Amino acid sequence: MINRITLPTIKERRKLRFLVSWIRKGRNEGWFCQDCRPVTINSYKNYVKSLKQSGWKYECKEIYIKKKPVGYFDFKYKNNKAEVLGLYLDKRFKGRSIGLYILSWLLKYLKDLKIKKVVLDIYSHNLVSIKLCSKADFNLVDSKLEGHRKILVYELNLEAISENVIFARFHKAIAEYITKNLDLKGIKAILGAGSIARNFADFYSDIDLIFIVNNSFKNLKQLSGEHQLNEFNIDITVVSDTYLKQPISNLDSSLAQVIQESIVLYCQKGFKRFIKRIQKLPKIERRRKLISLIFELGWLGFVPKSWRGKYKYGYKWYLPHDLPLSRNFPLQGDYIINYALDLIFQILFYLNWKHPSSPKWRLVNSFSLSILLEI
Repeated sequence: MINRITLPTIKERRKLRFLVSWIRKGRNEGWFCQDCRPVTINSYKNYVKSLKQSGWKYECKEIYIKKKPVGYFDFKYKNNKAEVLGLYLDKRFKGRSIGLYILSWLLKYLKDLKIKKVVLDIYSHNLVSIKLCSKADFNLVDSKLEGHRKILVYELNLEAISENVIFARFHKAIAEYITKNLDLKGIKAILGAGSIARNFADFYSDIDLIFIVNNSFKNLKQLSGEHQLNEFNIDITVVSDTYLKQPISNLDSSLAQVIQESIVLYCQKGFKRFIKRIQKLPKIERRRKLISLIFELGWLGFVPKSWRGKYKYGYKWYLPHDLPLSRNFPLQGDYIINYALDLIFQILFYLNWKHPSSPKWRLVNSFSLSILLEI
């Protein structure tokens, strides 16, 4: 989707013609600085040369959609500071979350370069770019006048944001881009799960999406499963809204957990209440799960002291927790202790009105659970 522009050889001159035309359009539409000097290929080359003479490193990249150039963005950086200079998209491609995709990609790229602070200037009438900065957590730090027009100065402390959070935000931007450029016929909602919901991602993370569809949806086989977008792996789960209308106890437990922690990327009008119902753990289901887990712990020999050797809830709690050791199976005892700890973690999740996370994330996600539990 993104391709780099370099200073031209003769055969690359066409690329710079595109770039110059986009800068002119940006000025005419009121997004860029209204410089009285004409924009030409030579003036652009001189501008880049002056930046380099001032110690700045400069990069300019084309934006490609379906192998066709539709815009560009450029930026400069030195001494751990970067400045976004311009971003322009052809009118036909605006409103598709491409700007958020580009800015998220750029922040990840600058983070890899160890940049600590990112700055950009926006005209006060450019509400689209202001909204974009807000989504990316930029802060308004200053303002200045350019003739009769007001310029807002935005800044982002990139050093204060972890690499995993930057990566997760990029995943979310990709998910929003997919959502905005998809035929939504028959799709009732799109949920962001996994790295998007946890706000934690790295090189190994997939982009997990859940599509809730109605019975008229016809592209189930084509959409469901693994897909590639550039270097990213998109994992799409397609679920029928009819299936989700069942009682929570009838749903696949792993799916219920993923839906509960997910965030809504797209939702048909009036369908959000239905999603909230699915995400809420019913009181009866919570009680049933807690009883089942407590009985399983008792079967392993882990019981409250006051219950040991007594009949409680139709069961005699008498098995000792060190039974494998008395049977001379120390490795089995070690396994049972680990298994019992996992059951306890699941109990903690249910006490906090949450479905237990998958084993891969159960311990990490338990850190966010309430310490003072309300039963």
